[in-house]
Amino acid sequence: MKRIIKNKVISLILVFQIIFTMLPMQALATTGSELLLKEELRKAADETQYPNGLFEFIADNMNTSENLSSVEFAIVRKGGTEGKASVAFKTIDVTAKYGDDYTISVPTTIFPITLPSNPDSKPLIGSFEDVENITVTTHSGIQSEKQQVTTGTSIQYEELLLPELIHEVGSSGLRSARDAFTKTTSTRTTWREADQDTKDNVLKAQKEMFDGVPGVTYTFDFEDGEYIKKIRFNTIDDTISEDEEQVIFVLLDPVGGSLGENISSYMNIQDNEEKETVQFEMVDDQIRVDILSGYAEVKVRRTAGIYRYGLIRVGTAALTAEPNVDYQPLSTELRFLPGQETQTIKIPLIEGTNSEELNFLVKLDPESPNISESNTKTIVTIIPKSSYLAETENNENMATSLMTSSNTRNVSGATLTIILENIEENEDSIIEYNEDAYIKPKVWKTATISET
Repeated sequence: MKRIIKNKVISLILVFQIIFTMLPMQALATTGSELLLKEELRKAADETQYPNGLFEFIADNMNTSENLSSVEFAIVRKGGTEGKASVAFKTIDVTAKYGDDYTISVPTTIFPITLPSNPDSKPLIGSFEDVENITVTTHSGIQSEKQQVTTGTSIQYEELLLPELIHEVGSSGLRSARDAFTKTTSTRTTWREADQDTKDNVLKAQKEMFDGVPGVTYTFDFEDGEYIKKIRFNTIDDTISEDEEQVIFVLLDPVGGSLGENISSYMNIQDNEEKETVQFEMVDDQIRVDILSGYAEVKVRRTAGIYRYGLIRVGTAALTAEPNVDYQPLSTELRFLPGQETQTIKIPLIEGTNSEELNFLVKLDPESPNISESNTKTIVTIIPKSSYLAETENNENMATSLMTSSNTRNVSGATLTIILENIEENEDSIIEYNEDAYIKPKVWKTATISET
């Protein structure tokens, strides 16, 4: 009985240690690592210059998975730890969404609390979902299947290169302590401090960037001598096939202390569902466009892999219409963001004298593994100027001729004078999406013919 009671007491102590320290059980034996980290943090910045410390994230990038219920990261106080100090923490959704994909728990004096969501906070990627793809016209569209370039599902973006704050140096004591504490390898070139001017410029730029972005915020209060605050990142598992999602963490508005260099960090959430193949199709089998509209609008729709990044090449191919004569040929890549289902491309039309309907194709890359089994082409029919419009132009040309030439004519020995009066100038007007609406002609209200 005593042994059972003793085991229960030990279990209870372990549970409370986990709750109050916010450490997973396997991380409870890190006291030595924490002491080493604290000492290296103290030596990493000048205590006389920063007696209240510099706030930073212990890691600048982290990874987790939907298979893991939670992981921890930390804010540290580098240099001195004198007196009380505080710093604001903000989580900004990039592709992940707070409350749907993850939550944040922070320690309090009694129990950890989960931060409430911010209704104004939305993933940054949503700002780009409605942006139409820019039409890229080239001198040659996709003319045949053999000429096309094979495309895949992966997209490689150019990495934004930031200037190095300081020169690369060898492994430092703080880096080693950090790696031992987090059980990961740091990717930073050094953990020394940058010069003050460089740091001030970086901090100013980051504050301007992140201050106005909505997010979930919390203020961490550090007591005298306190050097670390641990934060729990709780992952929410879902059943959606999606690509890796990202969240940004930033530190803002320190009180008592100052901000260090590593004041932003990000978390990658890896999906645990089977990857769904991204597929595309053309929305319409055929469309008819008036030559006066200036361009043909054709829509591409994603039918599978909606929550992944996607790419598809689209191009034109001539039928009865001639490229660079009746329309400008097009060859472009459409890049779809997670959640983005359709994009519209515009093919410029060239106004000519042709009086017959002309056709050309807009088609998906037939060699792409991401096209659907059907609906891979849209036939575009260019409607020429109608007989009504031609008649209108003839009337205008006749009126112009009458006004510019002599208004006196001899008829059967008599001279007739034609006087055009009360000319009504109608503005050019085209009703959008109505092929029967054309430019209205100028109207001559009255004409007087007199014999002289």
